[in-house]
Amino acid sequence: MNKLTNTCFFILVFLLAGCQSSRATTSQENKLKIPDLPEESGKTWLEIDPIQCGGNPWQGDWGKIDATEPQKCQSQCNQGADREKSTCQDNCLLRAYYSREGVEIFEIKSITYEEKVGEYIPLCLACGCPGGETIYIQTQDSAVEQMLELGFRHIVRNCDTATPQPYYCMRK
Repeated sequence: MNKLTNTCFFILVFLLAGCQSSRATTSQENKLKIPDLPEESGKTWLEIDPIQCGGNPWQGDWGKIDATEPQKCQSQCNQGADREKSTCQDNCLLRAYYSREGVEIFEIKSITYEEKVGEYIPLCLACGCPGGETIYIQTQDSAVEQMLELGFRHIVRNCDTATPQPYYCMRK
């Protein structure tokens, strides 16, 4: 009986030690790579995961954007913009849309989920699903609450501490 008790004790200690070690590793693995987002006085960085099929407000709510805005963005981005044309056009529309909401966007950066978490993240194909990237915007401090209400969130730096958890954290 004493031998059985000792064996069970050692197995339990081994399992608990393994769980504790695994948890520490998980915490490190859940640390996310984000682009360089320099801090500036009076400005805040926020993020959003755009959905597919042009379902984001800045991509289709033309009631809030001058109907000629998409053509202006397209022509601006075709004239030697240094980014991919679609990203340039999307950023142009995003700025125009939120400018109409009274929010100035100073800078825009983006990163794919794969770059962010360090592995491929499968996506659903429905139009309401995330498109596989995170967009970061820098705006004035006074607009933060408004942008949070419009679907943006504070920067997620680690999946363990994110509440609510973004799609890419739930898939890991």
